[in-house]
Amino acid sequence: MFNRKKLIVFAMCLGVFLTLIDTTVMNVAMPNIQASIHTTMVGMNWALNIYSLLFAALAIPLGRFASRYGVHRSFVIASVAFLIGSAVSGITGSIQLLIVGRIMQSIGAAIILPLGMAIAYSTADSVEERAPIVATVALTQGLAGALGPSLGGALTQYLNWRWAFYINIPFVIVIIAICLTALDLKNEPVNKQKNDLIGSFISMVGLFSLTLALIQGRTWGWLSILIISLFVLAVLTLIFFILYERKIDSPMIPMELFGFRNFNAASLVMVCSTVFQVGLFIVLPTYYSQVLGHTTVASSLLLMIVSIALTICSPLASMTLSKIGPRFTVMLGFVLMGISYLLFGTITATSTLHLYLACLFLGAGYGLLLGPSQVLGASDFEGNLLNASQSVLFVFRQVGLVLAFAIFLSLFNGHLQELGHIYDKVTVFTSIYKLSTILVFACVLLGFLFKKKGNK
Repeated sequence: MFNRKKLIVFAMCLGVFLTLIDTTVMNVAMPNIQASIHTTMVGMNWALNIYSLLFAALAIPLGRFASRYGVHRSFVIASVAFLIGSAVSGITGSIQLLIVGRIMQSIGAAIILPLGMAIAYSTADSVEERAPIVATVALTQGLAGALGPSLGGALTQYLNWRWAFYINIPFVIVIIAICLTALDLKNEPVNKQKNDLIGSFISMVGLFSLTLALIQGRTWGWLSILIISLFVLAVLTLIFFILYERKIDSPMIPMELFGFRNFNAASLVMVCSTVFQVGLFIVLPTYYSQVLGHTTVASSLLLMIVSIALTICSPLASMTLSKIGPRFTVMLGFVLMGISYLLFGTITATSTLHLYLACLFLGAGYGLLLGPSQVLGASDFEGNLLNASQSVLFVFRQVGLVLAFAIFLSLFNGHLQELGHIYDKVTVFTSIYKLSTILVFACVLLGFLFKKKGNK
């Protein structure tokens, strides 16, 4: 006799894990994919980035539309779309088909992630019972970000890059099977509120413009007319979106969310912590393998240290949050990340212990930030507010993700192309992390944004 609620939470966490891991699973495999399908780096960048672009832009509107037609049914349909997209991406022989597959994946993922979290949270009968579920979902998200490059590298080295996509298929089949047996697909209640079509369009334009500008900034030029225009468009649409959403009866994002102090603080912490965690995961595999000459598996071991520390600290921080308080937890998390960056800033070409300690502190620090942010961002909400809060937090996480790509990858790869000597490249790596250390320690002050007790 299985526990139905636990089975549902497992399926939802697995869905969240697969959608987020596909954000970074291609990173390490890109050279192999490019050689296999004979395409340009420009084409590969679009295949990599189109997933994040659409994922961020569509998560809120598609999650809202899906709830109107049944959360459970929509989740199953989205899982099928993600499965088909994974299969198409795996069998592709051209960059065009790979991009099509990634688009299908992103559309499915944009529905799976917000609905998966909402379904998992809905299995709880009280706020107290929901807290460990929120912590589990937060841990799942952290592990997905941590394991993406490692999994992609291991599959590419020992099997084939196509398995970075094929591996999704059996797991999605398991998810669909659990949904068909454990969820109420026939008699589930639906959201009767009208769809906010204008707000959805405005949000998609704004998020797409911002994400595209951040991803393509270095390629097209940060001061180019096109990039500046995209940033201006993103700001204008944000302002118009806020003004419009405050006036209508059924807004896509309830503006009352931002009347909750801890929700606002959790959103800001989500962006900042994701930038510094993902920034490392973008740069470290390339630095460790291409600059220092280690194998992909060896670089994956470093990322695994981060994952282990994250696995331990994230649920621990979530469970002790009510006793310790959010201020101390968040401050300690950023202090540990700051120590990690300080260690990265002292790395030499022969450093090993420094790297292991830095990865350990990074995982622990991010774990102390991710779990509590997710808990504080959901703990006092119900119904539509709960669904909306999770979608908004996810979008903030995606903004942090593309900011990390824009900042760290552009800086590091730009210098790698200009330098030839290994010690010069090591200097570039340490310089980036010395500068970043100041910003990480500055984020300690974000802890004061949280209230000691309560949420509003």
